[in-house]
Amino acid sequence: MSKNAPKKKILMIAANPAVSPTTGWPVGFWWAELTHPYWAFVEAGCEVEIRSPSGGRLEADGYSDPEDESGYSAHDVLSLGFKTSKVHRALLHETKSIKDVDVTGYDAVLVTGGQSPMVTFRGNTELAQLVARFYEAGKVTALVCHGTCLLLETRLSTGELLVKGKTWTGFANSEEAFADAIVGQRIQPFWIEDEARALPGTRFEVAPPFAPFAIRDGHLITDQQQNSGRVVAELVLEALAGESAGERPVTKGSGIRIARYVHPYFNANAWLVMNDTHAVLIDTASNGNDDGAKLASFVASFGRQLQAVMLSHGHPDVFLGIKALRERFPEAPLLVARPEIVDDIVGMAKTMEQYGLLTSPDLSADRFDYRAAVKVMPADGLVLAGTPSVSFRTWVTPAPSEFTRLTCVWMPELDTLFASDLAYNHVHAWAGMGVDRAALDAWLGFLDGVITAHPGAAVQVLTGHGPTADGNVLLAQRAYLGDLVKALDAGLRGEALEEALKKRYPGHRGAEFQLHMTATNPAFGG
Repeated sequence: MSKNAPKKKILMIAANPAVSPTTGWPVGFWWAELTHPYWAFVEAGCEVEIRSPSGGRLEADGYSDPEDESGYSAHDVLSLGFKTSKVHRALLHETKSIKDVDVTGYDAVLVTGGQSPMVTFRGNTELAQLVARFYEAGKVTALVCHGTCLLLETRLSTGELLVKGKTWTGFANSEEAFADAIVGQRIQPFWIEDEARALPGTRFEVAPPFAPFAIRDGHLITDQQQNSGRVVAELVLEALAGESAGERPVTKGSGIRIARYVHPYFNANAWLVMNDTHAVLIDTASNGNDDGAKLASFVASFGRQLQAVMLSHGHPDVFLGIKALRERFPEAPLLVARPEIVDDIVGMAKTMEQYGLLTSPDLSADRFDYRAAVKVMPADGLVLAGTPSVSFRTWVTPAPSEFTRLTCVWMPELDTLFASDLAYNHVHAWAGMGVDRAALDAWLGFLDGVITAHPGAAVQVLTGHGPTADGNVLLAQRAYLGDLVKALDAGLRGEALEEALKKRYPGHRGAEFQLHMTATNPAFGG
């Protein structure tokens, strides 16, 4: 978002507390489905307002609470940060109702989920009409998890269902069955997938159980469940930025073109660098064979010879398209910068299979020989064949947190750095739970090397997610983490650390979340 552009304003609507007619339990909103999009919007510089259909105090579903004794959501540090912040928790104490909402005052609406929507959203004409008004006004309209049940009966001013002719998603039957099995009884009064598939003229799609999954169809955006909050938020931000799904070409340098392929569900990038005859692909932005086939068609559409596919690290959206690419382009090697990255890929494939997250069973580590398919590139990198040529020089980061063995690629002829998740969505590196002082020192050392070798904002940065950036992303990240180390060395901890960083970075994107989670990091005495 440009510094001079007005802030986008997003209305988030969370369900009021109720009692389930099937279980007799108190039900409410789901923490992750509110907090994960909230933090993403704030990080992007948006203004966020939280309301509820009836107004008043909001209560969360117990299993969604990161401090619940069940431990079901104990991993959800984003919600824990929101819940333990007095400022943010107060946003849920006395919410305004939707009664006086003026659609013209907002750029987007996001309806969160939880178990309460299955009780309180069906038959809620006021809420359905509000969502229809947002949609008909051309506003970005998003619904999350069980909140999508509202779309089963939301009609436009023409009388047609809003979802007529649309592709959308929501909580899946497989996930309902899993939840019922866990508690030993039927939980919901109806299942969204059953009723959605019975609607004529609409297409309802689901991913494997609890896999992050969201769909954008025009300015209607839906996600499947609680693990998809960040994904749906990215699609909302993409729509607010006026970006369309698919390829965004970038021209840099004489005779060279860089084309960006974007996965439509989770906003991951694959970058195709090409001259008139040859091309190199960086990452696959895919979630399985079907996605890989679409990417292969995208690559083929440019008519260049695919010289190689470079894989930056072992995250699924980086490598899950390689089988389809290998079949379409058998002469193009699949390359990584270090042999350890092959280990990461194999380990991730096994983990995904263990939890039933592989959308393509033949991508399991037992059925696809990753070690034979993926090779280590020469130490001096790679050069694009043909004229003009481009050099691909790789750096592999040290091991702070999730950035372990993350490959960055410098293209000197283009003054371009492929940063992968180094500049994930242009947000500074994570310094919360999971990062210690040694990790910070290693990360700072790596950034120093990159910035020294490639100074200046004129550097083009290709990100793993989101649009291109410039060298200011790296400079800002270095400054922020450097100041964090200085504050720690000065003995600041907890609230004192948070306040000091807030004063130093009053305009830092995502400051509320990033700084709070950094200050409460146990490794830093929080």
